[in-house]
Amino acid sequence: MENLLEVNDLQITFHTYAGKVQAVRGVNFEVKKGKPLPLLGSPDAAKVLQRNLS
Repeated sequence: MENLLEVNDLQITFHTYAGKVQAVRGVNFEVKKGKPLPLLGSPDAAKVLQRNLS
């Protein structure tokens, strides 16, 4: 099945008054065409629970 998106070694760092915060380190994932993609987060972040990528 074809990949719509492929991410390798994702890293996200936030710079705060207290210093650097590494929120994400070394994450790899693929989003396949036609497969559901769950998006998770806190309820007040207004995230969609599931979106079908077609």
